[in-house]
Amino acid sequence: VSFVYFLKNNLQFAFKWGKIAFVVLLVFNVIYTQKKIDERYHGAYMEYYNLYMKDLSSMKEYNRKLGIQRDDLVISIPDGTINASLYLMDQKGWSTYGSNFETEEFYRNYISRGAKYLFVSDTALLRKDYLKPFIKNKIGDYKSVSVFDLKGIN
Repeated sequence: VSFVYFLKNNLQFAFKWGKIAFVVLLVFNVIYTQKKIDERYHGAYMEYYNLYMKDLSSMKEYNRKLGIQRDDLVISIPDGTINASLYLMDQKGWSTYGSNFETEEFYRNYISRGAKYLFVSDTALLRKDYLKPFIKNKIGDYKSVSVFDLKGIN
C-alpha cells in the first residue's frame, strides 16, 4: 500500500502504467487458473483415476466383508503412482510403482514377504501369462476390480 501511495504521489506516469499492468496480470492469472483447474478435474490424471482407481476408492467395506483386514498385505496392479490404490482402499502392501510387474518373480517376491491378496483393476491383465499362477483362487469382484487369494501359492 505504501509503494502504491508513493507511485501515485511522485510518479503518476508509472502509476498509470502500473494500473494497466496490474489489470493485464490479473486477466492472465484468471486464464491460467482456469486452465489449471480444468486440467485437475478433466486432465490426464483424472483419466487414469477413472480407468484404474475410481472403484478402489469405495472398496474398503467390501474388503472387510471378504475378511481382508487393514493390516493384511496386498498387491495392487496396475498402479503407476506411489501407492495411491492402497491408500484409496485403506490397505497395506505393494503397488507396481517403479517395478516391472510383468514377471512371475515380482509376485513371488511379495508373496514371500507376506502378500495375501492380489487386486487387479485392469481386466485386460487377467489374460497375461505371468499372472496365470496367481489368479486361480478368485474370491471376489467389486465393480472393475478382481480380488484373488494368494495364500497357498509357493
